[in-house]
Amino acid sequence: MPPHRSRRRALAVSVHDRSDMAQITTRGKLVTLINVFTVEPAKQNDLIEVLTRATDETIRHFPGFISANIHKSLDGRRVTNYAQWRSRQDLEKMLRDPVAQPHLQEAQDLATTFDPQLYEVVAAKSRRRGPGRVALGAAASGAMALGAFAIGAMAIGRLAIGAIGVRRARVRALSLGDVTIGRLAVRELAVERGPSLLSRGR
Repeated sequence: MPPHRSRRRALAVSVHDRSDMAQITTRGKLVTLINVFTVEPAKQNDLIEVLTRATDETIRHFPGFISANIHKSLDGRRVTNYAQWRSRQDLEKMLRDPVAQPHLQEAQDLATTFDPQLYEVVAAKSRRRGPGRVALGAAASGAMALGAFAIGAMAIGRLAIGAIGVRRARVRALSLGDVTIGRLAVRELAVERGPSLLSRGR
């Protein structure tokens, strides 16, 4: 059964620097490699270890590497490597390099089958663009500057901010428990509905 038809969930292991997190977007020109390995359940963790070690020690140091995300199926029979590269040429150069080939061969030897394919992102959807509801138990910030933001509902238990500057904001519902602000500068603020802008204890 093709991977995209499977209803089984997967666990993911990320292998990349935080500065180069995997980004699924149609705006980029990145090349995506999705390699689906089938494996005996007893060898699934061994294959994950090989792929992770190969990426950490070798693959990630090649020019053009962006990120790699390794998934394992919950039935223990599949491992999927979702990797992003700057270009197809960079990926193919890595595959031909003698330094990388032993790692690739080790992964292939553990797998029953493997199916590497190249993809491009044609659609990327998320639940919503901005935060619809924000809830904070306690927060502290030395300084905060916001150009514009819109929040459907906000509930704050306790908030301490040294300085805050807001150019434009729109909040549909606002509830504040205990707020301390050293300096507040707001050019435009619209609150459509709010129980109280004051502390409940006052």
